[in-house]
This record gives sequence, structure tokens and C-alpha cells, in this order.
Amino acid sequence: MKKYMLYIPVSLILLNPIDVIAEEVSQQNESTIISEVRVGLSKHDSKEKHEDGFDVNADLYFTSPSNSFFRAIYSPHPIIGVSLHSEGITHQLYAGLAWNIKPTENIFLTIMLGGGIHSGELESDDPDKLRLGSRALFRYAGSIGYRFSDSWNISVILDHMSNASLADSNNGLEKVGIQLGYIF
Repeated sequence: MKKYMLYIPVSLILLNPIDVIAEEVSQQNESTIISEVRVGLSKHDSKEKHEDGFDVNADLYFTSPSNSFFRAIYSPHPIIGVSLHSEGITHQLYAGLAWNIKPTENIFLTIMLGGGIHSGELESDDPDKLRLGSRALFRYAGSIGYRFSDSWNISVILDHMSNASLADSNNGLEKVGIQLGYIF
């Protein structure tokens, strides 16, 4: 199942009409570095249930560079983010690229690909502990949201970080949550 999860964002990006993405990029205010901020809450370790609690997260979306490389890959937004765990076990710092797809005027999809680092367990003999195997992990996430004004939106996000089976332990960390966004 996990290997097929990558097909979803790639398919959405390839099937999305280029003019929708080009329109969004042309409407960006190029005088600002940050194009959007999203903050939210998510259920920590929503799949494996090794760690309790919730996460508070904040994501900064930067204006997509207007160079030919970024245009060739459908003008994604560079993103950095942080996720702080309420139980203090597995905090995360991550970065990557985010594609915003707008099937309608108010509904949007966001696909994020990148990587991150975390403060959680790498290895453990305790089968009840989350074991992530390596400090650096791959990250992909997706959200669906509703834009209720020119500046404000709300979205549901699904987030996954793992080492892609490059280390012996690879529980992976899934989160599901909600974010409030402000577009500059």
C-alpha cells in the first residue's frame, strides 16, 4: 500500500491542467517572499498508535521562483515547516516542495514532497515504541481545503514521514489534522 501512495500525488500533478497552475503563479505577489502560512493541529502517530498526543504545526510557503526549472515542474512552492509533539517525544523539522491544484474556485488540493529530521527513537527493543530507523526521513503529505476568502482557507492534511525502508526499523509516522491558512 505504501509504495502506491507516491502514485497519487504524481498523478494529480501530471493530470492537472497546466493553465490552472500558471494562473496561480501569475497571480502571486512577487514582492513577497512568503506566499502563505498554515498553522494547525494533528493527531500524532495516527496509524501505528505507538505514541500518544497531538502535534502543533506551522508551514511557511514561499513564492515559487519564476525560473525555467520551477516552471518546468509546474511551479511548486518551496516550503519549510515544524511539527511539535505534545508529549515531547517526536518533534519534526521538514522542507520540500508543494504543488497547489485548484479544481474549483474555492476548493484546492496541495501535494507536498520533501524530507525532514526528527527527535524520536531510531531503534528500540520495545515493540510498543515508534522506531523510525534514521534521523533524516522522506516526507510526503497531501491536503484538501476550502478557500473562504481571498486570504483565508482551511484544510484537512494527511502527513507521512519514513525512511522508505532504507534502515532496518521503519515504522513510519502518519498524522492527520486540520490547518488554517493565510495567503499574503
